[in-house]
Amino acid sequence: MPAGRFREPPLKVFPGDVDDTCNELVLELTDQPTIFADVRAKVPGPTFELGRGRMRLALPEAFPEAEPLEAYERLLLDVMRGDPTSFISSDQVELLWRLCSIRC
Repeated sequence: MPAGRFREPPLKVFPGDVDDTCNELVLELTDQPTIFADVRAKVPGPTFELGRGRMRLALPEAFPEAEPLEAYERLLLDVMRGDPTSFISSDQVELLWRLCSIRC
């Protein structure tokens, strides 16, 4: 499950904090693809209290009429349409290997 954490803001707007969790964007790339945005936000009301909230987009629930494709079906459909988005060239593979070997 790939996730991306957002940087902490340089200044604290509200006193106190919920815990050490950061605002986070989570992409669940499974058979039931779902996108989450876990955020810290001000709890509604007159106090300045922070709480954790989750925004969620479940694609099968949002688009129940859409017929999902299996992984290989998607790739074959891309090939038939001539869409190179899911594929990379050998030059790109070599560049990725070089970049990985530099960072590791």
